[in-house]
Amino acid sequence: MNQIFLNKSRSLIVAATLLLLQACGGGGGGAGTVSSTVSGTAAVGAAIIGTVTLRDSNATTADRTALTSATGAYSIDVSGLTAPFMLRVTGMAAGTATSYTLHSVASAAGITNITPFTDAIVARLASAMPGTAAADAAACFADPATCNFATTFTQANLNMAEADVQAMLVAAGITGMSAANIDLMSTSFTGGSHAGMDAMLDQFATMTMPAGDVILTFADGSTTTVTIAANSTPQQIMDAFAGIDFSTVTGGTFTGASGIAFTGTGGFTMPTGQFGTMTMTPGTVTLTDANGATVATVVITADSTPETIRADFAVIDFTTVTGGSFIPA
Repeated sequence: MNQIFLNKSRSLIVAATLLLLQACGGGGGGAGTVSSTVSGTAAVGAAIIGTVTLRDSNATTADRTALTSATGAYSIDVSGLTAPFMLRVTGMAAGTATSYTLHSVASAAGITNITPFTDAIVARLASAMPGTAAADAAACFADPATCNFATTFTQANLNMAEADVQAMLVAAGITGMSAANIDLMSTSFTGGSHAGMDAMLDQFATMTMPAGDVILTFADGSTTTVTIAANSTPQQIMDAFAGIDFSTVTGGTFTGASGIAFTGTGGFTMPTGQFGTMTMTPGTVTLTDANGATVATVVITADSTPETIRADFAVIDFTTVTGGSFIPA
């Protein structure tokens, strides 16, 4: 797990988890000509009022579109089209002037939602599957060939990516999420209802990270800087980090706009497999106040999980924290 992002209000693991989301299902069945509809809800908590575009696996087939309702509901006839289908919604969150472009995938006709959660699932497959060149969901939609769309977005791969994203959201503190009763891709809900899936989207939309500059160091010694604006949302953070290959990141620093600074070295790793198997490099995180006194110390061991790390930081009072350091074991 990444040691360099400390969320002043929610803890290290929340911020790191959200950043990972972009680097990391709907419908069933395999490819083939289908007859019926793909329908669902486009929302970010508030319903997205706009246009849903559906693109099938046949590059020569014209896209089909539909407008969303006041609750974000949409339905598109996919008779004669070839599954799987890529979906994109563009529009504004109801009652706001904030515009969104989000993606999803349907492996067959049926219910497929379009939310920040599904966008993360698509992004995970588009960037992580062997043989794919797309950096994110938008790149995959623009040119499906770059992510081997027809072969990459199988139900098995979608299930794996959804499990990863769902585990990340649980670790980030999203309550009410359980694989037993929530399918991020196909659980029915009403945009703007603040219930069920919509309530989880509400929680996600209100998470923020402190403003500042993240400088990532790569294995070859090169660096890149990502600037986080004040009160950036998870979606904006994910967009800021889109396209970065985190598998080659070896360390980095976060310097907050308010003077908060954290450093870390030697060990950003993201092994293959599920999020629950990811770990942070063993070492000690020391948090200090304006006088240089230690506010708290958290020891990360080889057995630490995203959830235990989050719990360790959740009990710390960050109001007096002005700096910190990470020393690998």
